[in-house]
Amino acid sequence: MCVRCPIEVSGRRFRVNLIVLPMVDIDIILGMDWLSAHHILIDCARRELVFPQLEDEVLVSAGRAEQLMRDGAKCFMLFAALSIETESYHWDRDCQ
Repeated sequence: MCVRCPIEVSGRRFRVNLIVLPMVDIDIILGMDWLSAHHILIDCARRELVFPQLEDEVLVSAGRAEQLMRDGAKCFMLFAALSIETESYHWDRDCQ
């Protein structure tokens, strides 16, 4: 196993854990966990990976944010609260 092995995909650098397998004509297999963790889409018609724009804002879970910061990512946190007020109506039989 190669731990935190540096790779470059479409000009972007990543560190991944790789398992060496005896395969021919395949350089690397990046699984669904890796693809979803990096918000990468697969364009089957063009047979290519679609990376999010570098300037895109991404919302992540607290656990994912902690992992990204450990890996040296810069982040900005936004705390928001949502409250919904509802009105209740009482139907009066005498008023028709």
